[in-house]
Amino acid sequence: KQKHFKTTAVCSCIRKLLQMLKHNNNLCVSFNIISICIIVLYVFTGHKLCAASTVPENNGVVSISATVPTSGLNKKHFLCFFTNMQNEATNLAEWIEYHSILGVDHFFLADDCSFDKTVELTQNVFVKEGKVTLYQLSPCTETHRPDESRLIRHLYNQAKDICEYSSYINMDDFVTVQTNLYNGTLAEYLHEKSPIYLKLFSQSMNQAHVLLRKKKLVIERFHQGEVALNLHKSVIKSKIATDWTSPHFPNSFTEPEGVQVKTIVQDLKVHENELYDVTIPSSESKTRFFIYPFFLNHYVLKSLTEYLCGRGNRIYTAGGSSNTWGINPLGLFEDWSRTRRKPAVAQDFTNLMATKVHHNLKQLTEKYPVYWQFLQ
Repeated sequence: KQKHFKTTAVCSCIRKLLQMLKHNNNLCVSFNIISICIIVLYVFTGHKLCAASTVPENNGVVSISATVPTSGLNKKHFLCFFTNMQNEATNLAEWIEYHSILGVDHFFLADDCSFDKTVELTQNVFVKEGKVTLYQLSPCTETHRPDESRLIRHLYNQAKDICEYSSYINMDDFVTVQTNLYNGTLAEYLHEKSPIYLKLFSQSMNQAHVLLRKKKLVIERFHQGEVALNLHKSVIKSKIATDWTSPHFPNSFTEPEGVQVKTIVQDLKVHENELYDVTIPSSESKTRFFIYPFFLNHYVLKSLTEYLCGRGNRIYTAGGSSNTWGINPLGLFEDWSRTRRKPAVAQDFTNLMATKVHHNLKQLTEKYPVYWQFLQ
């Protein structure tokens, strides 16, 4: 009845208006009728005409003074990585897309006083894509910087209740697979085997002529490395870890049924017997590697620029006036890398991943062209 009344009222106004305009007897009356009809039309249809204008505007800029909300966080993720980052704008997209291909559902990232485009890129691309939750937990001044252990604890506390598996993986670490031991992604392995924890040893990647490969991905610049037992990380079933402040593995655990805490802690430590010798056919030399299918390629230095601006500069200036040899940073970089020239294990897998990452980055570049220089 109400709908019929609205329709009748509007139609009646229109008919009356047409009649008055046809006879053109009284312009004042005609004007009054037109005004009344406009008011009636607005009252009954204005809510539809103006609905679009009441939608809040979203310009893509979000605050990181607290948790940045992302789509999908109302459901539980299967595999999450959490870490802190500093000035990673150049390599951030590669690291996220690489591990997304390996089955990581979500990333919890804390900015550690970046002064490049790291935060802007994360907000306007990867938060929008629903892949990242971003935090900024401390003011960044010369005398006050975020404490790493506090960052790790905070990030794990955010992840543990909504992620089946969690892992603290730095942005210079890339999970790699020995395909002769398992041919699948990390997420597929965890689904299939359901381990309560997984230890990831590292292969430290180094190469002297990295500066010749500036336009390639990080994982394409290096083809040599060696086992680094002190750089191990772990993937943990979130429900068993009660506190986490160390980069390597949690501080404390609950006891899963049939497994003692001391057994977990002992297993997560480094053991020499978890290595074996591998002969590299192309060089006919032996290198030591791991009995597990998954490990980390750890890129100590991603580029010569990073070396010159960071570690190399510190090494060069550390001697002060006593540095009588005047060794330049490039020379140090080449000498330091030259002693670590063993063929990398699982290079075929890394090459395959590079192809997939390039494909994903191309799609992101088309979607977010303003950030093209960080998405190649």
